[in-house]
Amino acid sequence: MCIRITFLIDYKCKVGEINEAHHLFKMMTLKGVEPDIITYSTFINGYCMQGCMKVAKWFFDSMVGRGHGADIVAYNTLINGYCKAKKLHEATQILCEIQCNGLTPNTSTYTALISGFCKVGKMSKAKDLFKEMIARGEMPNLLTCSTLLSGLATNDCFDEAMGLYNVLEKNGMEADTVIHNIMIDGMCKAGKLFAAKEFFYNRASKTLVRSTRTYNIMINAFCKKGMLNEAQEFFKEMIEKGVSPDDTTIEILLHGFVL
Repeated sequence: MCIRITFLIDYKCKVGEINEAHHLFKMMTLKGVEPDIITYSTFINGYCMQGCMKVAKWFFDSMVGRGHGADIVAYNTLINGYCKAKKLHEATQILCEIQCNGLTPNTSTYTALISGFCKVGKMSKAKDLFKEMIARGEMPNLLTCSTLLSGLATNDCFDEAMGLYNVLEKNGMEADTVIHNIMIDGMCKAGKLFAAKEFFYNRASKTLVRSTRTYNIMINAFCKKGMLNEAQEFFKEMIEKGVSPDDTTIEILLHGFVL
């Protein structure tokens, strides 16, 4: 019975019908069916996705109060929800709670927190969390690295982003296209167009899959500087390489060459 209702609740949460899911929960409890940890976790995740953090925390506290021990996944869900809602004080409190309860914050924990602080421009705190996770023996993955690199590049700290990229590369990081796009975009926004071009053709050439997004970054940067011949060369190369332009490509070119 519990499994069947939980499955329905999970479906309702995933399609955004959270009120209907809550109604099923009430029916479940009225019929004397005890929700299990999966049911509670489903609601915590569902309300976090909706940004309803007070209700998500109520379900979390109810789960713990009913004797269902909270694992690191449940804590990470809360932290991610608080970070997306820009409630970073609450997110940091959950980190303290994890440690007080004898659990170990993992890479997902720190990545969510780093993302949260990057999004509000608190780069000093984001960098401290990155250092803390390494000191605790939790190795950053590509998502963690791309999150911090993007935060640094977006918040006018490109030199720091480049420094971090160099350190990570020396320590064996195999950067993916997402990270390379972040670096190229950061260089372009910092006005380092020819450095971006050199990076595009040389440094990232072995692992960079040049996508529509990559070409759009380069074309847009050169168009904005009025360097239309360079922009045109990237567009021609894009077509020759079989990379399909999208609506953004056309819009960039229209603004650069016509408007």
